[in-house]
Amino acid sequence: QAQHHRDLEEELRDLSSQVAVLGRSLAAERGRSLMEGGALRALEIAVGGARARVGGACRALDRANERLRLQQEARQLLWAELEAARAARAGAELRAQEAESQCRAREVELERLRQAVQAAQHSRRQAELERDHMAAQVGHAPHPSPHVPYAGDPEGLQAALEELREHNQGLREHLNQRLGQVEELRRALVAAGAQAREAQGAQARLAQEQRLLQERLQHPWDH
Repeated sequence: QAQHHRDLEEELRDLSSQVAVLGRSLAAERGRSLMEGGALRALEIAVGGARARVGGACRALDRANERLRLQQEARQLLWAELEAARAARAGAELRAQEAESQCRAREVELERLRQAVQAAQHSRRQAELERDHMAAQVGHAPHPSPHVPYAGDPEGLQAALEELREHNQGLREHLNQRLGQVEELRRALVAAGAQAREAQGAQARLAQEQRLLQERLQHPWDH
């Protein structure tokens, strides 16, 4: 009976040892399971973060593509505005050149008319002097003189005087016509000068606008 009791105690110790071994094994297995669960959780978190980063990168790429598209559209609009400004500037330059050419032509014509007016004034003065001289002869030459034209023919002298008066009147009318042409040309010259200055101002404004458009084209998002 004592032997049987010792055998039972021995068997109990063996069972206790086995239980302890199984407990340690179970604890180790539980620890590994917890570690694997933590690693899995960490991996899931890492995968979620990676997915979030990928999503953010995709959204950032979409925003960048949209920004690029808008920038390209803005550049196209700026190019169109620049081309329009260049065309307008070319037109303004052409108008300025035409206005300057008209000014020069009108100045030449004005100078020609001034010379014609001076010639007409000289002719009128000569005719007036001749008229006055003949009028003086009519009024102060009672006796015929062979040295004075028409001295023996008062009617011929009177006719010559009348002819001179008509000629003088024609010269006066011609002079007035020339003076009117000079005044008209002077006004046209003033208008052409104003037009030339306006064209030059428009050209300067278009050149400034073109420079601004070129700056905006180089840096479209800074404006």
